[in-house]
Amino acid sequence: MGVSLIAEEEITKILQVLAEIRAEMGIKKADPELEKMVVRTDTSYLERTITEQLERANKPLVKKLLEDLSTNIPLVEHTEHHNTSKK
Repeated sequence: MGVSLIAEEEITKILQVLAEIRAEMGIKKADPELEKMVVRTDTSYLERTITEQLERANKPLVKKLLEDLSTNIPLVEHTEHHNTSKK
């Protein structure tokens, strides 16, 4: 989940740079799709909303998912740190 959020932020930044390049080059043709995509997604709101919906739907499942996530997240961070130190 964390990797997807990072990718979302990185892609949004790339699109912002693209929009700036278009402006600097004087491209005046509107791109409504790009304009929508450049807006940063409020991922914390999405996360809260999904968690709330899951809690209402199936409390035991949410508890297990949260336990699994909290168990796996430190391993992912440790692995990323370990891989970084090899470079």
